[in-house]
Amino acid sequence: MVAKVREQKEDWQHCVDSALIGALAYALLAWTTIYVTSDQHAHATMWPADAVILALLLKHPKRDWPYLLLAGWCGNLVANVLTREWTPGLFLYGGINMGQTWLAAWLLLQVNKGENPLANARTVLGFVACTGLAAPLVGAGAGTLVTFLNYGEALGSSFLRWFVSNSLGYIVVTPFLMALFDGSYYRGFQSRSPLEKAKVLGLVGSHSLLTAFVFTQGSIPLLFLLTSSLLVLAFRHGNSSVMAGVIIIAIIGAVTTIKGLGPVAAMPYSKGAQEFYFQFYLVLLLATVLPVATIVSSSKSVLQDLAEREEALRLMMTHSPDGILGFDEDGVCKWAEGPLRKYLGLEPGQIIGRSLDTVSPLAQDLVQEMRRAARKDIVLPGTFEFTPMMRPELVLEGSIGLLKRNGGIAGAVINLRDVTVRKDNEVTLASKAFKDDLTGLPNRQGLRAELEALAQSASGPAALAIVDVDCFKAINDSHGHCVGDIVLREIAQRMRTSMREGDFIARIGGDEFAILLHCDLETARHACLRIVESVRQTPAFSQDTVHILATVSCGVAEFRASDLPDQVFHAADVALYDMKRFGRNGVRAAA
Repeated sequence: MVAKVREQKEDWQHCVDSALIGALAYALLAWTTIYVTSDQHAHATMWPADAVILALLLKHPKRDWPYLLLAGWCGNLVANVLTREWTPGLFLYGGINMGQTWLAAWLLLQVNKGENPLANARTVLGFVACTGLAAPLVGAGAGTLVTFLNYGEALGSSFLRWFVSNSLGYIVVTPFLMALFDGSYYRGFQSRSPLEKAKVLGLVGSHSLLTAFVFTQGSIPLLFLLTSSLLVLAFRHGNSSVMAGVIIIAIIGAVTTIKGLGPVAAMPYSKGAQEFYFQFYLVLLLATVLPVATIVSSSKSVLQDLAEREEALRLMMTHSPDGILGFDEDGVCKWAEGPLRKYLGLEPGQIIGRSLDTVSPLAQDLVQEMRRAARKDIVLPGTFEFTPMMRPELVLEGSIGLLKRNGGIAGAVINLRDVTVRKDNEVTLASKAFKDDLTGLPNRQGLRAELEALAQSASGPAALAIVDVDCFKAINDSHGHCVGDIVLREIAQRMRTSMREGDFIARIGGDEFAILLHCDLETARHACLRIVESVRQTPAFSQDTVHILATVSCGVAEFRASDLPDQVFHAADVALYDMKRFGRNGVRAAA
């Protein structure tokens, strides 16, 4: 809350400061132009004062606009009172000027959406249309009427003077003041090195000296030289320097022309016509140089963005856990970044100039397939896995993207990542899917996979035994599930040690096991009897005074040529049921 109040106070102070600056600057500029270019009745032939308020409006939020417009109206009133014959109509001039300035700012926000007026060709056109045409036309109509009522000035010439002076004042001065008020000139100058600062000052100084030379002599018409000077500024420093250069020309040219010096004053026209010509000359300079400066500034901005993105991309690739390689259309590596020594056993610099085979023959083949598919407008997934020759302990995944140029394939980019851990995890997960967590034996899915493999191989006699722990529910109920789990693990271990090499055992239910034996039925029955005996001869659990002697029952069935695994499983299960029904703790063979 305190921070918000402090922020509001700072915003208000900033608004007050801007309003005071606007009022003083407006009054000074308006007084100067009225005194120098008007007969105290007619409109001034130059009017840069409104540009002060317009620049401030464009740099402030709309909530500050009333205060800034009021400041401009006060500055206008002071300048008119000091330079013109008093009449109550003087109050109206400020209102008209601020009204057209508000209209110009509002139109610019609608057209350019708050963008810099000189950002690109579109914003420049919008700026000229709003400030050079629409707003001055409205203001000229109202201002001409007031001047006619106050001093009886002719409507036609009065309208032309108001429109031209305000239009040219907005166009020439506003962009310069915007950059001045927001600190762009100061920041741009301060960000440069001492050598660059000296070059900027030298260039601006040279432009100023050339401008002074052109406008202090009238014998040779050298106005065209300033176009070249502004073009130099445009190519070196863009829009901001052009606007500063035009302001220098405006100040020096206005002063010399008013004093009767220079090529404009030498023209055989009236003073007012000379002043209008001079302003049109400034606009023609802007119209000639500003598009060039806008293109240069845009190009520099684009190039700077590209350079920043290239550097960011380089840093990302350098510190990325992935390796990235770029190949031309002939499959020759042109650049390489990332931990490639870790992946391929080669430094990035050692890979440049080599072929796709350096990565993997799979990459070469896949790129060729993708090229052929691209000609038929088919998109193939460009992903492959391989083990690098110099890093056999790794599994790498490569992703290929084709680079296109003018409708053809210009090369390929390969992204390499280490998927060794992922592949190990996949193997681990796959093994867990077929493994019983409690006993470590294969589970029902593991048994089914083994039975399917047996059915396909048909490699001799085989039998299936189903083993069930007798009265296991009573063990759980009497001693708890933790003890029951210990009993199951112990029984599983005894069964495993009693089996022959090559036989397969799995836990297929709570207390139920299955054994796949590669032998005939009689041999399988004897093997199951050994299991029954190993389980019952000693307690499966002993702790303090608790001794649990467990037994198991077993049903066994033989695989016949036409039998399916499910049929054999059912036959063994029936034999187990018979065994449990007629005594338990033994083996029953299926009929």
